[in-house]
Parts: sequence; C-alpha cells; structure tokens
Amino acid sequence: MADGRDWRPRVDADVRIAIDGFNLAMPHGTGVATYGRALGDAITGLGARLDGVFGIPVGANPDLREILFYEAMGRGIPDDPGLPAVRAVRQWFARYRRAKVFDVPTRGLIVQDMLERRLPQFDRIMSSARLFERADRYFVRTGRFLTIRVANPPDIMHWTYPVPIRMLGTRNVYTLHDLVPLKLPYATLDRKRLYYRMIQAIVRDADHVCTVSESSRGDVIAQFGIAGDRITNTYQSVSTTQPRDDRLGDITAVFGLKPKGYFLYYGAIEPKKNVGRLIEAYLGSQVAAQSAKLAGGGNAIAAGLGDYERLRMQQEFLSKRYDAASAAFEAARQQAVRQQLYVVRIVDANMPVRSEYPKRALSLLTLFIALMVLYGLGWLVAAGVREHAS
Repeated sequence: MADGRDWRPRVDADVRIAIDGFNLAMPHGTGVATYGRALGDAITGLGARLDGVFGIPVGANPDLREILFYEAMGRGIPDDPGLPAVRAVRQWFARYRRAKVFDVPTRGLIVQDMLERRLPQFDRIMSSARLFERADRYFVRTGRFLTIRVANPPDIMHWTYPVPIRMLGTRNVYTLHDLVPLKLPYATLDRKRLYYRMIQAIVRDADHVCTVSESSRGDVIAQFGIAGDRITNTYQSVSTTQPRDDRLGDITAVFGLKPKGYFLYYGAIEPKKNVGRLIEAYLGSQVAAQSAKLAGGGNAIAAGLGDYERLRMQQEFLSKRYDAASAAFEAARQQAVRQQLYVVRIVDANMPVRSEYPKRALSLLTLFIALMVLYGLGWLVAAGVREHAS
C-alpha cells in the first residue's frame, strides 16, 4: 500500500500447510509446478509453515535422504532398479505394504543454487518412494484413494493436482485446474474413465476444492454438482522476486513494449490452450500500441497467422494422404498373405497298401532279447544266493 504497510493477512505461525511435489519434482516443470511454487510462496508469505510431500525414493538411511532427494530433483527420479520381472514382483508385494513416508532432514549441506527457483522454502520435506505411481496403480485396481499416514500431520494438505491420495489426520484440499480431459477428450491422452471416477471421488470426499478460473469453477459445478460453498476460485497466479520497476524497464528496453500496451501468452500451442480465442480477445481489446503489429507491416501477426493456417492445412492434407497410403499398404499386405497361405490337395485319402508301422517282427525280437537278458540276470542272482547258502 501507499503507506508501506503489508496488506497481506497473517495466520498463526504454528499453522502448518503441506503441498505435494508431484509436478515440482519434474525436471522441466509444468504450469502446475508454477502454481505449486506460487502457492508455497503465498503460504510462507502469510506466516504459516510450509511442508512438502514428494514421491522420491530417499531410502531408509537418514544420512543419505537429503542427498538422494536433491539428486532426484536435479537429475530426475531414477527408474525402478532390477529386471522387469523383478520389478513386477516387487510391485505386487508392495500392494500389501503400507506406504512409508520418510522425513528428509534439511541440514543445509547441499548447494541449492540451481534449484532455488524450482522449490519454495519448505520447513519440512517428506517423501515416499514412487508415491504417485503407487497411488495410481492402487486406484486402478481398487477404485479407492491411497491413504498415507505421517507423524505429526499438517493442519491442511493441499494437493495441487488431482491425484488419488489422501492424508490421514488432516484436511485434504484438492485443486482442479480445469476439466479439459472431459470437455476436450480428443485433445489429451488421459484415461477418461479413470479421470472421471477420480474427479467424482474428489468432489465427494474432499474437505474443499480449489480451481483457478470462474470458467473451471462453473464447469465443475455443472458437471459434478458440487455445492458452490465447497469450491473456491483462487485464480492463476505467479510469484517473482524481481522488483516491478526493474521488470518494466527490462521489457521496455528489450521489446519496446509499454505497460498496459500488450498481452502476453506463454504456453504450448495445442488444442486445449484455445489460442484462437486469445487472439480474438486481443483483437477485440483494441490495444492501440499493438494494432499495427496485428494488422500491417512485415512482422505483422496477421501475416504469421496466414502462414500458420497454410501450414495447418498442409499438415491435415498430408495426414490424410498418410492415412490413405497406410490403408492401401495394409490391404496389399493382407492380399499378399492370402495368396501365400493356401492348401492344395494332392491325393485323396485312402487305405494304405502296406503298413510301414508298427514293425512287428523287430518289436517281437527286441522284446525277446530284453526278456532273455532279464532272465539271465535273475538266474545269476539266484545262483549266487544258492552258492552263498551252501
């Protein structure tokens, strides 16, 4: 505020709130990882203590947990060791064991400069080996959420992504960023039945649900019938430590853009991002500073959109040609198989003139010789017994 006071509300310093590290542990991060970092910064900014729950294998040795945790954060979670058959057996036995959650001591021995921007400032870090993969398998098999137990649980466990896990002894809050897998089923690779069942369970059992836009909030209410007071729109946010004036100066110097004179889109070009609607909104906003870039000039966005549409149509045309060629190839292959695999009857089946098997004379001779050998052995044994008796 103008008087220099901190406008943010404060909470009791004894309040502990945990967030999951499902997306934070990904080496390249996602939009949900950005959301998790912003949420963690908001929690610490309110004065509460922040805990983290990860799915990194840290082992049972307390002296190695911090090292193994940050190794996985920097290089990615290692693959499960062992042959595929051994891993399958290990996973089968793991069904009947409770998920163990270990505390990762933070003794300050690890140089964290490379990871400073990826992780919020945690007061406590907990980890259970491959927690999220195990929970996913458990949900597929049973249709129930995996329950984890920790010593001294936090006051709130905030899952930043729809995961089939709940923590015992605390309030479980879930963030549903959107329902894209259900509204645009052709645009994602999610398993739609499992995703639908998981969202149903979250809406039914969660202590509270968060989302990041009014549109997503309306979608969840309309499709799953959750009460309005059980779902809150917190809006998407981002945190930064760079002073605002410095950022404005950098943007103006590098790109020549003035404050409130442009829109910024940052993300992948994919169907679910709805980039076309964003461009329509940009055009409808009538931002004078950028109208020239949209409509005219060699670097105009309109010219770029024309090239994009041309490339998209070319891609669709080539895709159809590929499908047609693939279908023709498959038909030709099946025809070739049909021509190669055939049976021709040479002669009709009839009674043999002379049987070749069995060879009766040879069989009788073999049996006679075998019996004579057995008789000889028996006679020798009997003779030996009589001689010994006399």
